[in-house]
Amino acid sequence: MNDAAGKRVLIIGSSGAVGRHVCRALKNAGYRVAGFDRAPMPDGFDIDDMRIGSITDGAMLNELAQGAHALVHLA
Repeated sequence: MNDAAGKRVLIIGSSGAVGRHVCRALKNAGYRVAGFDRAPMPDGFDIDDMRIGSITDGAMLNELAQGAHALVHLA
C-alpha cells in the first residue's frame, strides 16, 4: 500500500520555481496537493486545490491547513 494514498499536503508558495517541482513530485508520489500562492499555477500543472491570496490572510491559511498531513512553506 502506498503511504501517500489519501494524504493531503499543503504547499505555500506552490506557484514558484521550487513550489511547482515540489507539487509535481508529491502528485506523482500519490499525495493530494493543495496549493497557496499570490499567483496562479502555470498552465499544465494539475493539483487538487489551488487558492490565490496573501500569506498574511491567517483565516485562509487556517482553512487550508485543516486536514493537511503536512505543510511545506516555500514562500
